Amino acid sequence: MQEARATYAHAYRVKHLGEQADAWYQASRLTEYLAAVRDHATSLPPGQEQTEVEAWLVFADAHLHHLTESVSAPKHKRRKSGNTAADRRLPKPAIRRMPVAPPPLT
Repeated sequence: MQEARATYAHAYRVKHLGEQADAWYQASRLTEYLAAVRDHATSLPPGQEQTEVEAWLVFADAHLHHLTESVSAPKHKRRKSGNTAADRRLPKPAIRRMPVAPPPLT
C-alpha cells in the first residue's frame, strides 16, 4: 500500500507540473502577442480603429491577468534584474500552488 501511495503521489505531482508548464507557456505567448499588437496600435492613425484596438487591449490585458492571478512563482532568491525590455515583457513562470499532498485515494 505504501508503494501505491508513493506512485500515486508521484503521478499527481507530474500531472500538475505539466499543467504549470502549460500555463506558463500560454502566458508567455499571450504576453508576446499583446506586445506586438500594442506596437502595431501605436502606428495606427487616431480614429475608430485605434480606439477599438486599444479597447481590445484592455480586455486582453485583463484576461492575461486573470490567467495568472491564481499562480505564484516558486520561493527562491530573485536574481537582480537588468530591467531590460525582455525582463518586463515576459511573465514570471506560472506556478499553481499545489497542495502539500495529493488528494486521498478513493
